[in-house]
This record gives sequence, structure tokens and C-alpha cells, in this order.
Amino acid sequence: MPMLPTRRSIRLKDFDYSSEGAYFFTICVQDRRDILGDMVDGAVRMWMEGQMVREVWDGLGDRFSTVWTDAFIVMPNHVHGIVVLGVGDGVGSPNQAVGGVASAMNLAPTAGFADGQRATGEGPTLGEVVRVFKAVSTRRIRDVGDESFGWQRNYYERVIRDERELGRARAYIEGNAMKWAEDVENPRVQG
Repeated sequence: MPMLPTRRSIRLKDFDYSSEGAYFFTICVQDRRDILGDMVDGAVRMWMEGQMVREVWDGLGDRFSTVWTDAFIVMPNHVHGIVVLGVGDGVGSPNQAVGGVASAMNLAPTAGFADGQRATGEGPTLGEVVRVFKAVSTRRIRDVGDESFGWQRNYYERVIRDERELGRARAYIEGNAMKWAEDVENPRVQG
């Protein structure tokens, strides 16, 4: 049997990825195929597949009662997002639901908990949230005819440690489409 290459983990050693806090991530489409949309005048025009991916993102708070979604963008062949884990005290508005995370980092919701949503059970890890996001969006896209669609096996993540990092991550996401011509994920960029 041939030896498979050993993948080096890009995760922080000994870090608890189920701990309360905010996380930035990037997930690329397998082979970096431009299947989610295209760029028109510096903005992403999502195709049906990109719209499905966005809908799955918007539904993460319904799937995980202790997950809150923040900034997110669908690019032609990848996505960037910020999720907050360990939120939801089960009562009140989204700002109340994020509890200690909101007060520590002054988070302002862009999507997530509905008033009165209850947090139940143990919270998921970042890996579980990403795994569900990838699985559900893959299934939906394959169900409409692109049976070869998939995400790359791994994903990039960064633990957001303070309000300044959160602001930078949000700004990066918001400005990502305008920088597509130089983006390393753009297959047309010469490297």
C-alpha cells in the first residue's frame, strides 16, 4: 500500500476550538473553480450556487443555538466569514444573546439569533461548524446538478483575540471583492 503524505495541521496546538470567541475563516472550492459567482464592477454577482452557500451561512444560527454569524462574503471560488462560538443565553436580543463575548469585544450582529432563541447543550467546535457548513452547501449544490462540486479538504482559520482584530477581519471581508484582481485565490492572478 502506498504511503500517503502526512498533512501538517494548521491549527493552534493545544487551543480549544470550542471556546467562546470569534473566529475568522476562509474555505476554498475544490480546485479553486469559479462556480459561486463572478465579479462585476468590483462586486460579486452570485450565481445560484453562491446564493445556496449564502443561505446555508444564514441558517447556521438555526442549526447551532450557540453559534452567531457575523461578516461573510461569497467570492467566485471561496468564502470568508466570521463566526462567534459560545453565544446565546437563551433570552432577549442578539446583543444580549452574545453575552460575555459581546461585552468583551463589542460585537454588533449582522445575522444570527432571533429574539428568544434558546441555547441548549454543549456548543460545537469551529471544526464542527465548518464541517456542517461545507456538507450542507455541498449537498444542496450537488442536488441541483453539479455532482462534482466540493470544497477543499482543509480551511484557513484565525482566532480573533480582540476588538481590533475583529475590526480588521470585518474590513478584510467587506473589501475583499474590490481586491479580486490581486487576490491569491483568483486563478487569473499570476503568482
